[in-house]
Amino acid sequence: MTQKILIVDDSKTQCLTLKLKLEKKGYEVLEAENGMDAIRLVYEKNPAIVISDVLMPNINGYHLCRLIKRDKLTSHIPVILLTVLDKKIDKFWGLRAGADAFFCKGASDDELYAIIEKFISQSQKNTDITLITDTTQYDFTSKVAEILDESLVKSTLTNEFRDLAEFVLDDKIFNRKLFSLLSSILDYNLLAVFYNESDKKDKIIYFEQNECDIDAEVLQNVKDRISAKIIACNVEAYSNLRLEYKMTETSSNEEDFEESISDINEFKSEYIVPFENEGKLIGAIALFHKDSSKYVNKSIVDTIISELKMVLKIKWLYSETKLLSIVDPLTQLYNRRYFQQVLEKEFLRSNRYSSPLSLAMIDIDNFKQLNDTFGHQFGDEVLQVVSGLFKESLRKTDYVARYGGEELIAILPETSIEQAIIPIERLRCRIADQMFMREFQRVNVTVSIGISQNTFDFVSTDAFIKETDNALYEAKEKGKNRIELAIKRK
Repeated sequence: MTQKILIVDDSKTQCLTLKLKLEKKGYEVLEAENGMDAIRLVYEKNPAIVISDVLMPNINGYHLCRLIKRDKLTSHIPVILLTVLDKKIDKFWGLRAGADAFFCKGASDDELYAIIEKFISQSQKNTDITLITDTTQYDFTSKVAEILDESLVKSTLTNEFRDLAEFVLDDKIFNRKLFSLLSSILDYNLLAVFYNESDKKDKIIYFEQNECDIDAEVLQNVKDRISAKIIACNVEAYSNLRLEYKMTETSSNEEDFEESISDINEFKSEYIVPFENEGKLIGAIALFHKDSSKYVNKSIVDTIISELKMVLKIKWLYSETKLLSIVDPLTQLYNRRYFQQVLEKEFLRSNRYSSPLSLAMIDIDNFKQLNDTFGHQFGDEVLQVVSGLFKESLRKTDYVARYGGEELIAILPETSIEQAIIPIERLRCRIADQMFMREFQRVNVTVSIGISQNTFDFVSTDAFIKETDNALYEAKEKGKNRIELAIKRK
């Protein structure tokens, strides 16, 4: 079967020259002087290849290529853009338009023939193609306007999301601007956005409801569904992820709504997209709507998803950088500098509201002997395991830090010394029972612990820490592997 090739060129001379060459090669050649005639022939004749000049009036080669590639009826047709332009930017636009090849006029005819043969040999007959025999009823002008409008919309969206990057360090402003932008371009009854920040303990999904009030139980179910979708991406990495949800400040008040949603199954359209960067979770977006036809045509939605991912990547990278500045690299606990900052804040808050605040300091018993006997690598392993157990034993609202050497310390807000001793004693027992092995022998590791509570007569945080350290010293003096409470000396 003779393969049809469509040549599109407003120069009759160049068109005729190329036509004669291709006909000698055995191809059936179709001709079009402009983009509008070309698109009609594409739908009427279904050519095997389109070879188009770039520089043409009205609809240029880039526009024609976009029109062909954006329609599922014609997107399979290879497009070769033919031009005298040889700047990198010209090839860039050609490839962005969806061109399969970019060929410069004046190059060897054999090179062009080779490109054509490659596409011909790769192509298979598409039995699903529907040819339009009556093109007089087909509004090609509207299709051209549509693709140009879509390009403008995508370009505008890109700029809007790029502007958001300026506010990634301020959560309040970022949230307000992000949800304002998304609500202006997306239809939803419920919008959810999650951005994962390494330096933040709380992992929050921000919800915004629109056009209807949504029951708390439904919001909880939505949160669980989003969590499941994220975890499914990487069960091993994300199985411990615990998400909470919060309504945005911009969310409409429920008295504004005439309808309500009391069952998650009332959402007939659902679109959940987790975002990853180099194997790490950086965020997610989810859209829910009662209309079953939403999010079927995702062209603009996909553009939004792509741009949002880029902004969340920037926000995540900032959080990673911040995390590195506040975390001890060996233990992955907070470092001493960040501990001091948090303690100052919690100490002032405790004094202002007369709320309980406790400190717990841990020292690994005989740590120098462990290092001398089994090596510093084993000592590091012990320190890492103990640090992990310490962190696991406390709440998300507590702060655990490496205070120095083998000393660890925790801030326990809203916690009395009587309340603190329960998880700390449990921790002491876990460490004593922990299996440490070195050269096929079990090594026992214990810790001494001092706990103190803010008595509201400490003149500074230094005095508070000193009292905790004194309690730790007493635990060491009394035989180690025990807890001493500073309150005993009051």
